[in-house]
Amino acid sequence: MKIHFIGIDGISMSALAAIMQQNGHQISGSDLKLSPLTERLIENGATIFLEQKSDHIEIIRPDKVVYTAAIQRDNPELVAALASGVPVLERAEFLGELTRDYRKSIAVAGSHGKTTTTAMLATALIHGHANPTALVGGELSLIAGNVHIGDSEILLTEACEYVESFLHLNPFIGIILNIDRDHLDYFKNINHITAAFKAFAEKIVPGGTLIINGDDLHSKRIISELDNNVVTFGLHEHCDWQAKNVRFEHGGSKYTAHLGQDTVLQVELQVPGEHNVYNSLAVLAACHLLGLDISVIAKALYRYKGTRRRFEKRGSFKGALLVDDYAHHPKEISTTLQAARDSIKPQRLIVAFQPHTYTRTRALLADFAGCFVAADKVIITHTYAARESHDTTADSKTLARAVSECHPDVTFASGYQDVADTVKQILRSGDLFITMGAGPIDKVLDLLLVESGDKS
Repeated sequence: MKIHFIGIDGISMSALAAIMQQNGHQISGSDLKLSPLTERLIENGATIFLEQKSDHIEIIRPDKVVYTAAIQRDNPELVAALASGVPVLERAEFLGELTRDYRKSIAVAGSHGKTTTTAMLATALIHGHANPTALVGGELSLIAGNVHIGDSEILLTEACEYVESFLHLNPFIGIILNIDRDHLDYFKNINHITAAFKAFAEKIVPGGTLIINGDDLHSKRIISELDNNVVTFGLHEHCDWQAKNVRFEHGGSKYTAHLGQDTVLQVELQVPGEHNVYNSLAVLAACHLLGLDISVIAKALYRYKGTRRRFEKRGSFKGALLVDDYAHHPKEISTTLQAARDSIKPQRLIVAFQPHTYTRTRALLADFAGCFVAADKVIITHTYAARESHDTTADSKTLARAVSECHPDVTFASGYQDVADTVKQILRSGDLFITMGAGPIDKVLDLLLVESGDKS
């Protein structure tokens, strides 16, 4: 079968294309740029266009067309594909079809932590000899990219709640890490978001299981309303899987994992923060349901060191540690900063943040204002707008003013070079400098590392 992917360079689209290519299908696609992920597809025989034109559909004559949600309805390739009469599916629909080909599919949902937990679970399954097919929303060194193609009946994927796309999935194991206010350009309010997660839980196939955070306020609201098999995880006694005696040290954490009244095993993580304790509990619960050796899984959890742009240690400058993180929601920011304080224990914690979209800034402005309290200094730079038009009522200067009402040291810097120049003047040995945001704010670290010569 010939399958054409419109927007093939996206992290999920490239992974889906790689799986289809491995399964013997002829792959083509289009995007505005190439990454190492899509270059690998080309090396293996894919045809990829660096522009999107209606002629491509006539040239390729695909049997199926898949497009990402970012593609507009007037996209010339999408228009041509629809006119041609071939089956056309949005990415989530195509992923839903794929999950039904695997008897034990696992879908990781949650407002925060999906990529980290999926990568952590992929690591555990691979080292646990389960050999899954795994789609990760980031780059994991263990699999040299964002996809691992296994030969088992397990398919592991993230399940995104935006525009309720995760409702196309029918997993054997569904995981809900947390439920929070986000994507308010689509969802009306937290009740709308919670209802969507409940609907996702109801999509789990008969005989399957929901693994859910038993401590999370909004997650708890849906547990009693479900007919599913439910396994809970958390730090408190009411949870099925519980972490006790949690200690943060050496940039990671240690705890004792309990299932019911039994002491199961000691767990040590090399990634920081209480949120990763929760993530690892969800991994233990999933692996236990699959019948894997939990002692092997605990060792695998220690081997997990993170994915690209998830608390990624990039090097040093003037003796200060440089870290990049994808956090772009107030909850993610506050959680990551506190985790850095608890685990790294820096002399000073300095953060440069790039807001992601005006709609998110406007909807969560009050939450953004107070989420940087764990940092000693905050630098705000220009908004990464994605496809949104400039909005002076919710831009980065508006955000900087709001944060300055709750924090004593806030600076605005208009661009990446300006941020780098500001940081050069203030960093000293023992500091921790974190760049945060879903946009390319990590370019600031590239500038610092070029000057320092440290490219580790």
